[in-house]
Amino acid sequence: MPPATLPMLKRSSLKKRHDHRPFRYEGCSAIELLLGHPELTGHEDWVANALLHPQEVRRSISDPTVMLFYQFRSNTIAGDKWFCVVAKYVEDDAFVVTAYLTDKLKKGDLVWRNP
Repeated sequence: MPPATLPMLKRSSLKKRHDHRPFRYEGCSAIELLLGHPELTGHEDWVANALLHPQEVRRSISDPTVMLFYQFRSNTIAGDKWFCVVAKYVEDDAFVVTAYLTDKLKKGDLVWRNP
């Protein structure tokens, strides 16, 4: 599965991905999504960017309906880190669950890698 297209920030506003399926935030804005992650303050645009241009997409081992979109970020407030956007796919719907910085990619089935 190639990367998703730009999601809208409001649940009521849907934007189609490349495969014409909706992609949305689950009833919150990107800012609300990143609350609890103070290191991401001011970087709300990273969510859409990671969905549009991931370096790697993996399927979660614990939940096969969850995809992890990774993009490497240099010089964050926490140093060089991977930025991960967690998205859940259910039937004809998909939504962002959370996003965070991490030192390494989680184990999981490789779905897509930027060549």
